[in-house]
Order: sequence, then C-alpha cells, then structure tokens
Amino acid sequence: MFSRPLEPYRIFQSTDLDETRELTSQVLCDHYLDVLDQTCGLNARLNSTRIRDVGLIYVEYDAPVLVDPGETESFLVVQGHLNGRGVVRSGGEQIAATKSRIVVSSPDEPLRMVLSADTELILAKIGMTAVRRVLTDLLGDDGGRTIRFELGMSVSDGMPRRWYSSLLHQISRVTRGDALLSSPWWAELFEEALISQLLHLQPSNYSERLNRGAHPVGARIVGAATEVVRGRPEARHTPHTLARVLGVRLGDLDAGFRNHRGVPLADFLTTERLRGAYDQLCTVEPGQVRLSDVARHWGFADPIQFASRYAEAFGETPEQTLHR
Repeated sequence: MFSRPLEPYRIFQSTDLDETRELTSQVLCDHYLDVLDQTCGLNARLNSTRIRDVGLIYVEYDAPVLVDPGETESFLVVQGHLNGRGVVRSGGEQIAATKSRIVVSSPDEPLRMVLSADTELILAKIGMTAVRRVLTDLLGDDGGRTIRFELGMSVSDGMPRRWYSSLLHQISRVTRGDALLSSPWWAELFEEALISQLLHLQPSNYSERLNRGAHPVGARIVGAATEVVRGRPEARHTPHTLARVLGVRLGDLDAGFRNHRGVPLADFLTTERLRGAYDQLCTVEPGQVRLSDVARHWGFADPIQFASRYAEAFGETPEQTLHR
C-alpha cells in the first residue's frame, strides 16, 4: 500500500548509511543505526507525515540492521511489520516482532532492535503530551507516573486486530493523498481514538485504574453537555473536549449518556455533526459548495461513510438535500 506515497508525505530514499542515520534521526529521533552484514549495501526508504501529535512513518531496509534509539522520553512508538521480522528489547523485555505481533514502546525504557533484511515497518510516533492529555480525560488526572506498556501486542484477532487494522487503513488513506484527512476535526478525533483505545487495549501500569467501572453522571450534566454541543454546533466537539469542558471523567460522561439518552456519547456527537451538515446543505445553493468539503468541515474523513450515515439519519442522500 506504500508503493506510491503522495503528499503530505515527506519522502527520501538513500543507499548511504551516514545519510540514512541523519535523515531517519530527523523524523524519528537521534538513534544509532548500523548494518549487521557488511557484505550487504543498505538501501533505505522512509515516508512520514504528522497528524497533530502523532507522526505516521513508513520505513524499509533491504539489509539486516541494528537500530538503537535508547530512551525516547518525549514519545512512545507503536511499530508493526508489514514485511520481515525483528527482535526487539525494551528494558527487561524482549519479543520477536512479526506481522501479527507489534511493538508498543515505553518512553523511559531503552529501546533496541535487530531487523531482518526485508523489513518494512509502519510506526505511529505518539507524543507524550497527547498521551498525558488523554490519560487525564480518562482518569481525571495524568497519574503522575510515566506510562509503561507491555512490549508486545498480538494483533492476530479480537479488538487489537480491529484497532491495528483501522490504524493501517487510515495510514493507507493518508498515503493516497486524501484531502479529507486534513480536516482539523477529523485529526482530533483520530488522535483521541488512537490513544484512548491503545490505553485500554495494551496492559500497562495504568491498566488497573483504566479498567475501573464508571460512575455515570446525572441527567443535569448530560443536559448541560447537550446544551454545549447544540449551542455551538460548529465547534470541534469530541468526547474528550466535552469531558474537559464539563470537568468530568470521559467514562462517567459516556455512561451518563448511555443511561439518560440511550446512546454512547460518541454516537450522540456523530448525530449532531450530521445535523450540522444537514442544516448547512439546506441553506446553500447547488454549486456553492462541494459535498466533500461539507463532509470535511463536519469532521467526516470518509465520504462514503458520511453519505451512508447521512442517508440513514435523514432518509435522503447529501446530494438530494442539496438539490431539494
């Protein structure tokens, strides 16, 4: 899926080891890189882009390499093999990384890996500022400790497989130059979902707190949240931003919406964004707007999904509304 990457990806290809070290360090972090088989020449390729505090990176090496970034500190990495394999060590853990077993690093544990000659990697470089922000939304505080994950995650089945497949799908859309993915609203939703789902799926030193049951907020808080959303439908409301505005834990707010409105908070917000798109299409003339721009404005990255959800909600397509 990465054979013809387009903007906004930054692209380089190099056969020079020193140049590869320098350029990959600029995108990833300062790290040691060496070829393990001196009879092999190194041909490396890297593509990268950024969505808010998440860097999306593709790397391939055609020689066996040692990569040693040490402690990353300001970010953690989710790293998966599209091809090849690796032996990855972090702190006291070591795993065999494959297509079905990905790496989740911890920022204060030294990271070191040996990668095979046919390695193709996809990485999500997630800034710790964003991780702490999401942790605060989920817990009510940032916990005061650096997060430490188990190093390996099996993505062969269940929720981890679905989460990882979704990540790969979104990255493939970026490489196709999908303009809708430049939507600031979508970017915020993508980052929050990526991090919050990772926190719930991968065992860490925060898992016990994250898995505690929710205490649903009352009808008054649910009503206040509804007023906030409907009072400013054009604002980039997400489950996380709404919890921050109301000063409650995200899980408690979501449980309150399930109790008092019969739907999860995320579904309520999606419905309200669809309503915003409907109202906009009712007030403009055909030719004044493009449907893709309307979808993007209201935070929908997939125009097909937007049209399907819109038709389900209003009994007509966006185009029918525009021309009615």
